[in-house]
Amino acid sequence: MDLIRITRILSALSIAMGAVAIVAPVMVADMFGLSFQPGTNIGFGEVGALYGGNFIGLGLIGLYATRSNFEEGGLLIAAIGIVWLCIAGGRLLVMLTRMSDAGGAFGWLSFLIEAAWGAAFVLAARSRTRLV
Repeated sequence: MDLIRITRILSALSIAMGAVAIVAPVMVADMFGLSFQPGTNIGFGEVGALYGGNFIGLGLIGLYATRSNFEEGGLLIAAIGIVWLCIAGGRLLVMLTRMSDAGGAFGWLSFLIEAAWGAAFVLAARSRTRLV
């Protein structure tokens, strides 16, 4: 399977994950160990915006950038990869400075997935740039 196809699959997964965050914010918050403050609904908006809107946006840009007739797609694909690598880097820094609070198997698994997604997009961008 080529890297562009992988980025399309990851982009579609990102859109699906974002949609779940918008439709079921409590489930997503529970999965990440977050809780909503009683008496306010602002947390629902934050989960929808950060986990929903961001993931949908990254996925849509990824699908748009992988069109075969889009010459500048490699730059957008690289940008998505950098965003995912920054997400992984932020998680890693928090885990290293607050290990007892943010580490654990779920934290390390999330870091590895985010870093792998970022690497896949960066590598796909490099291969895409060479093809154009």
